[in-house]
Amino acid sequence: MPSSWSVLCLVDDPARVTRRQVHGLVCSWVEHVFPKELHDHGIKPFSVAGLRTVDGLLSFDVRLLLDPLTEVLADGVRESAVRGAELGTQRARLLPFPDGELIAAEAVASWRDLLAQPVRRWGVELRTLTTFRIGREYDPDPTPVRVLGHLRSRWSAFAPDDLRYLTHTPLDRMGLAEASRQLERVVDRAYQHDVRGVTGRVEQRADAAGEDDAAAIGGWLALAHFAGIGYGTSRGYGETVVTSLAA
Repeated sequence: MPSSWSVLCLVDDPARVTRRQVHGLVCSWVEHVFPKELHDHGIKPFSVAGLRTVDGLLSFDVRLLLDPLTEVLADGVRESAVRGAELGTQRARLLPFPDGELIAAEAVASWRDLLAQPVRRWGVELRTLTTFRIGREYDPDPTPVRVLGHLRSRWSAFAPDDLRYLTHTPLDRMGLAEASRQLERVVDRAYQHDVRGVTGRVEQRADAAGEDDAAAIGGWLALAHFAGIGYGTSRGYGETVVTSLAA
């Protein structure tokens, strides 16, 4: 089931830690167990989100779409707690939470739980740089088709077989449209090439969605907390908060 796990670190200067550095550390914990076909297609069953400082300590969330990765993550964090870890040029000490565990559940939901609320109109708050990979190019425009298309692809890849029928309806039959947008362009220069994207908020709707379509859309949008939206969610891009709006 989808889950999100918080990690706590002690570093000399949390402000110097970048999402790129956290991405590298998390990959060292979990990426070695990915099915090769998912890795080759860029469909990773984890995302990184919530990079923050809490009482002088660094914290972040690792969000998982495959159940077995929870133990893999816990093992990786335990190993780093013993031998130490690096975030850029800084040494990081992995710290336990009050219950003594090195990872703490931030959110857990069954795939069926995600289907609790049918949705025909929704808002998406893009908290970190969001962009979409189109072939070899990047386009930051968060259209309804791209937002739902990304989430539907993750549902198709990781949901149980008996729930994958929810990805069968073509998006172009749902009457997708945009109601409003307030976006700001941003650039991340942390990698070999600049990544250009947007942050902000969009409101979208599915005017022709039937009951099954609305249930599917609700499930896909609920998955956004765990999967993120767009390119590079394992790098901390595409962190989102989705809200259901009154029709």
